Amino acid sequence: MSDFGFSFCDPIPFGGWEPGTNVPPPRGGSSLGGGSGGLGGFGFTGCITPPPPSFGLTGGDSPIVPSLGCVTPGSTDRQCFAKLRARPGNFGWWALIYHAWWYVKGSEGKGIISGDGSRQPGYLNAYYSAGTRSTVNADSRTAGWLVWDSGESSVHCERVDRMVRAAKTFPNGTVIYGIAGPNSNSIAGCMGAVGGFHPRINSWLYAGFNQPVGAGDCPPGY
Repeated sequence: MSDFGFSFCDPIPFGGWEPGTNVPPPRGGSSLGGGSGGLGGFGFTGCITPPPPSFGLTGGDSPIVPSLGCVTPGSTDRQCFAKLRARPGNFGWWALIYHAWWYVKGSEGKGIISGDGSRQPGYLNAYYSAGTRSTVNADSRTAGWLVWDSGESSVHCERVDRMVRAAKTFPNGTVIYGIAGPNSNSIAGCMGAVGGFHPRINSWLYAGFNQPVGAGDCPPGY
């Protein structure tokens, strides 16, 4: 609950198939939980959650600060955002290698953009799931922790729309998956770059984030 007296909680709908795109069918299961705290006292609508333990390996991390495009609640303008979230990868907490994805809001509403190498073993794929929970893995608007937040602004709508299109049209089944990259974090880095978002994050904790994917709408270098 923010200082403005409203809740950031949203219903969690599931998306369906969109022919010719990387929008998978719904599946059951629950996501990993995660708390959040409001920034209402500063006039922002974004939320901040604690980062993972880094054990002193914080080189390259940047503060989680909403962009200058943030607006106060009550604005009549259409507001969009891009939030980079993360959780332990398949190797667990002990490996200190984390999986990152995007929770976004664009012209189509809220959605999850994530990379995955398990649905088609050997290949790195990208998916867009409408709503606040991924239909391909445990990624959601609350799972894990918040790594970076664009803040809410109408200027982000076009940027997020580009990210959504890139995820939907990514050439799944063509990029070979690598543990160190290109991996799901590389998809997160690519999609952020497509939208013009370039979070500075620890490249060791989020291995592969800065490694170009070289497919779809991903730029050659970012």
